[in-house]
Amino acid sequence: MKFNIRTAEVNLCETNDSTCKDNLNLSRIEMPVIEEDFLNLLEDGMLDIQEVPNKAKGSYINSGTGLEKNKVQVEYTNIDVNLLKPIQKEIWLSKAIKIAFSEKDIKKPIIVSKDLYIIDGHHRWAAILLLSHFNETDLVKILTLAVKDKIEDIQDIFLTKRTKKKNMPCMKVDLNGKKLLKIANAYTDAKGIKRKN
Repeated sequence: MKFNIRTAEVNLCETNDSTCKDNLNLSRIEMPVIEEDFLNLLEDGMLDIQEVPNKAKGSYINSGTGLEKNKVQVEYTNIDVNLLKPIQKEIWLSKAIKIAFSEKDIKKPIIVSKDLYIIDGHHRWAAILLLSHFNETDLVKILTLAVKDKIEDIQDIFLTKRTKKKNMPCMKVDLNGKKLLKIANAYTDAKGIKRKN
């Protein structure tokens, strides 16, 4: 099934309050862009702060939060999507539904902090969260309503959702959400990567 991602720009966080209730109210433009070399820093089960580029490291350390240690544990684990919390306040419903129908995208691990804030992978998380609440027929109906800008009807469907446990692969970094976000953003900035929009 193919979807035009730009047909329905409904923000999931505005459609269903409980989905994003614990978010830190950040826009996508305030979020890091995680590329392969940052993932490589996490892959060995340890985030070595010494490997973060000097500019990024200085930006993080000068932010006043400080690090108690140079190496931070990274655990590959499966976590129930209902326990994870978004940091950002903009999660596009159409993008999440498109990912829900994608075999490849949905299996990639997301990056989360020890307090279960999502640093990277909000739309993959939303896709699996939607699949834990709705079947594929419901998702097509929700997307159709979004295209028709029928937000109230979408909200009615969300009121009937069922919740079942559904795990997703995560790279859990032993830092709280705010500290991990600062490191990831500093790394993004040091690499000269344009932030998300």
